[in-house]
Amino acid sequence: MQFSRNRLGIIIIICFLVLILVIYTSTSSPNDYKITAHNVSTSNFEGYGMSFNYPSNWNLTTDGSQGLTILVSPNFQNNEAPSMTISTMQNPQGESYQDAINTVTAPPPDPTYHLISNKTTTVDNITAYINYFTVDDPAHYTQNMTLEYVYMVENGTTYTLIVSAPLNEFNNDQANFNTMINSFKIL
Repeated sequence: MQFSRNRLGIIIIICFLVLILVIYTSTSSPNDYKITAHNVSTSNFEGYGMSFNYPSNWNLTTDGSQGLTILVSPNFQNNEAPSMTISTMQNPQGESYQDAINTVTAPPPDPTYHLISNKTTTVDNITAYINYFTVDDPAHYTQNMTLEYVYMVENGTTYTLIVSAPLNEFNNDQANFNTMINSFKIL
């Protein structure tokens, strides 16, 4: 059986598109936080209307002086140590859900923050908005940092989860970050 050049070209294009589809589906996941192959001992925090798990060899502190802030890190003395910060903010009376999302997902005006990507996922059955940044701010850090902001708006409150680590170490801590974010629940 002989193929014409047009048919052969179409078959090659179809094979190429199928290959791209296979590669894409094998490397992407519908929810970035559903990583289960991470065996680490965890502790649980429950309070202030939320709960989450965190590595038991990390420390946790809360600060209610200017709204609620929860910080989890293996080393509080080093601002470049991997960490997760959770803060909550009551949305202004009458502010719509979309206005709250537009406010928190707007890029920061700080020129040392470079937006790498933004996307949505689901955390605790709530739509979460994620912004990934690299930060080159020598006034605050001795090395470039990666920050991942996860925003959720629920019942008139904005929950912001920020995970951070040095750029060259962020992937090493991704499983710990995923454990904390994936277990996050609003009570």
